[in-house]
Amino acid sequence: AHLCLLGSSNGFGGLQQGAFERLADLFASVHGWTILRWPIFSTGRADIDWFVALVVLGGSTGIRLCPMMARIREKGMGQTDIFGDVRAPCTLLAARDSALATALAAIRVPHIRKRPEGFAALFRIIVEQQVSVASAQAIWSRCRAGVKPLTAARVLALGEEHLRTLGLTRQKAHYVHCLAEAVRARRFSFAAVARADDDAARLLLTTLKGVGPWSAGIYLLFCEGRVDIWPPGDIAMEHAYAHAAGLPEKPSSAMLNDIAEGWAPWRGLAAHILWTYYAHIRQRDPV
Repeated sequence: AHLCLLGSSNGFGGLQQGAFERLADLFASVHGWTILRWPIFSTGRADIDWFVALVVLGGSTGIRLCPMMARIREKGMGQTDIFGDVRAPCTLLAARDSALATALAAIRVPHIRKRPEGFAALFRIIVEQQVSVASAQAIWSRCRAGVKPLTAARVLALGEEHLRTLGLTRQKAHYVHCLAEAVRARRFSFAAVARADDDAARLLLTTLKGVGPWSAGIYLLFCEGRVDIWPPGDIAMEHAYAHAAGLPEKPSSAMLNDIAEGWAPWRGLAAHILWTYYAHIRQRDPV
C-alpha cells in the first residue's frame, strides 16, 4: 500500500506542513508504506495550491478513507476545477477502478467539454437527445443558421413548425418551444440553476418538459462544470466502460450507475474520461 500525502504549505486543521510531513513519515516507517505526493488543483497561488490529506490506497477494491479523511476529501478535493488541472483526481480515480486506469492510460488526460450557459445550450442538448453525434451536429448547424439570434424570444416568434423544418422531430420542437415559453414567462431561470446545489439544480432542470436526468446532467457538466454530476443512461459511456473493463457486453444503465457511486466526488470527471476513451476506441477526435 501507499501513504499518499496531498499537502499544503499552509497546513490543515492546525498542523503546519512540516509537522504533517513528519507525521506522515512516522506512519510510513512503522507500516512500511511508500509516500506519494501530488497537488489537488491549482488556485493560481503557490502558497495555497496544496490541500492536506492522508489516504491509504487499498488495492484493486479502491481507496479506503477513515471518517476524518473523508471529510478532508470533501472539503478539499471536492472543489476540483474540472476546467483546470484534473491530473490528481484522475490519478485517484484510476486507483479506484482498473477500467478508468485503462482508459486514462490510453487517453492520458480527458477532453473536458465546455459550453456557454443558458437557453441556447439547453436547446442544443435537446437536439442531441437519442441521436448520433453526426446527426446532432448536422441538425444543430441548421438550427444555428435558422434561428438568429438563438434566444427564447426568437424561437417563440418562429414557432414549432419552423423548428421542424430544421430537422427537429415534432416532439423535440415542442420541447424547445416549451423551454422558450418557460424562460419568457420566468417560470424557469438559468441563473437559479447556477446558484443551486447539485440536487436542487438537477430538480429545477427536470421540471422542464423533455428534460430528463441525462439532459440535466449534460447541462450541469458541460455548461456549469460541475464535478460530481452523473448523466445516467449514456450509451457511449456504457460501451466505453465495457471496453476498458474487458466485459463481453456493455453494463446496463443501472449497473453503471451503481459503479459510478464509487467514483464520488468526481463522477462528472469520470464521465469525461469515459467519453474521451469512447472517442479513442472509435478512432475519432473527442467533441
